Amino acid sequence: MNELKSFEKLKDCLERFPSIGAKSAERIAYNLLEMSDEEVEEFLASIKEAKNKIHHCPNCGLLTEDSLCNVCSSSLRNHSLCILIRDSKEIDFFEKVETFNGVYHVINCNINPTKQETWEKSGLNKLLERVEKENIKEVIFTFGGTIEEEITISIIKNFLQKKNVKVSRIASGIPHGQSLEYLDSVTLKNALEGRTEINK
Repeated sequence: MNELKSFEKLKDCLERFPSIGAKSAERIAYNLLEMSDEEVEEFLASIKEAKNKIHHCPNCGLLTEDSLCNVCSSSLRNHSLCILIRDSKEIDFFEKVETFNGVYHVINCNINPTKQETWEKSGLNKLLERVEKENIKEVIFTFGGTIEEEITISIIKNFLQKKNVKVSRIASGIPHGQSLEYLDSVTLKNALEGRTEINK
């Protein structure tokens, strides 16, 4: 088969997506080539629309099309209880549990004590503002396992405990460092209910 440079470029772009390997990228690329011009235009338009309309909530970091996400703007949520997540899409795992009615906050990156940019990017300052504004009483960590994550947890914990905020982490039934996407809702529900307080 003659080299198709545009096809190879398309495959390379598709491989940039998480969990998309060379074989998967090739299959998707072939499927895209089989689409009609109208389907391709609709596909491209939906990408552009999503990019233009969706942004991170300035309060918590979740994805939204509104000025504030539906969690932050809801008066029916328990704003005194906050789950820390690493990625906006992780909210889906906890919303499926249904018994959790608190709020969320996205920690965008691990905090390196020697690198100022990681403090700013992490979202810690915004979290501390929310503790005061929303009277947050408990913060639940849902990540941990790597050295970098444990350092991040320790730093955030120290700030929160100075403000008399209870700090806990999900535990029961979850292997250390296990990704949330591989957990069923029952296991995650038990992990939330069986969370343990992080000692001072």
